[in-house]
Amino acid sequence: MIRSDNFDIDEWIELAKQDEGAFETKRSEYLEQFIQQAPAKFHKRMSGVQWTIDMERKLACNPMSSCIKMYGQMWDSLAGKDGLSEKMTKFVAYVDSPELYIEAASTDEPALTGRVVSYR
Repeated sequence: MIRSDNFDIDEWIELAKQDEGAFETKRSEYLEQFIQQAPAKFHKRMSGVQWTIDMERKLACNPMSSCIKMYGQMWDSLAGKDGLSEKMTKFVAYVDSPELYIEAASTDEPALTGRVVSYR
């Protein structure tokens, strides 16, 4: 099982300096193990995200370029249209006033949340 307390960053740095191919092989194996230990319902999504990261790394002209591109993608998923921030704002509004969303659903207007169960 992969755990953070058995991850030795110095070992990885040294491997990357000495043998880039071995580093990439070990990195791929480590990431696959990490994905496989997650619940099965997340495997496809996690593999897709990792594929996107790998493709950005492959297509970039240098490591900094890929890092900047991925950084922008992370911000988009957080603060962009339909990102986590927008979804959380809508969820909090729902929790504060669920009757507004029930009313919107009964009038065929699009509700801001989908199948949210109130925790109250």
